[in-house]
Amino acid sequence: MADKKSPIMSIVDNCTKPNEKNAKDKLKRFGAYSIVNGAFCQNKSTKEGEIEIPLCNFTCKVLEEIIHDDGFEDKSFLRISGTRQDGLPLPEVEVQAAKFYSTAGSWFNDVWGTKAFVYPGSQKKDNLRAAIQLYSSSNGDIPSRRVYGYSGWLKLADQWIYLTGSGGISAEGLLDHVQVELGAGHMSRYRLPAPDQNAIDAWPQIISDLFNICPSKPHIGAALLAAVARAPLGECHPTDFALYLHGLTGAKKSAIAAIALAFFGDFTARSFPANWSDTENDLEAKGFAVKDSIYVVDDFKPSVNVAEAAKLHGKAERFIRNTGNQAGRGRRGGGYASATSAL
Repeated sequence: MADKKSPIMSIVDNCTKPNEKNAKDKLKRFGAYSIVNGAFCQNKSTKEGEIEIPLCNFTCKVLEEIIHDDGFEDKSFLRISGTRQDGLPLPEVEVQAAKFYSTAGSWFNDVWGTKAFVYPGSQKKDNLRAAIQLYSSSNGDIPSRRVYGYSGWLKLADQWIYLTGSGGISAEGLLDHVQVELGAGHMSRYRLPAPDQNAIDAWPQIISDLFNICPSKPHIGAALLAAVARAPLGECHPTDFALYLHGLTGAKKSAIAAIALAFFGDFTARSFPANWSDTENDLEAKGFAVKDSIYVVDDFKPSVNVAEAAKLHGKAERFIRNTGNQAGRGRRGGGYASATSAL
């Protein structure tokens, strides 16, 4: 008895079969490039037909472009993730855009070492860069975001906002989509919360306590309170002075300075943003980053060694002088204070 096909199978058998090769090519091709066996290739037409020229042993994708704005210059980075053709995941990395677009660059070996292989030849690198960019934007433009590396006032889209580690504070409240990264360590403590009326109601008592922090010497509390009020005005008029707290060891100088600093973030007497043991460049870089804020450099303790003591005094003189004449890294004004031990 002959096999009898069902009506449905008869319709299926009579259907036109898709061109599997063309469908496969459509999925893996983008521009003049393709992905073959898990790696980027260049497609080139020859007299004998189209050939696939291997470019490397991996595929990767630019996930986003990150623009770091430190208030001095913009630097672009590309966040990239990849996979080797044998399935090994390549760690997600940030690559300087200048290195990525450089014809002489070898960023892939800089970040992935010997795990990544690119075939020799400058044209291979040029084509690989083009393949990565086309592949990354095949579903639309590569996302881009800006990260600010400083605090203080910024005019953004005709609106003034105050940058802090938690975002940007505007007349409407905290804009958490504004990203601010002030650096590692205690610099990350420069974070202000969203405006809260209940917290604001408690401020008069806090301000009164600061003003009366040293009942026998009211000028100390007055100077600290003035520094807190003056620091955010640096955008209007650069701050060109520094406060110096002097006293015997154990006189609570650091604790007093921390109270003023706490108006700008989560600070204590054990978590100052800078110390006099920092290098001169670090002191200036951190000071530049905290525009329109209080900045405390703690623990001025000259060594008994004359030469070492002279170095520390020289560092302090340069730092305070640069604060006064606004010469440190083109600084745009910040409120500076120095909590020190007895000389």
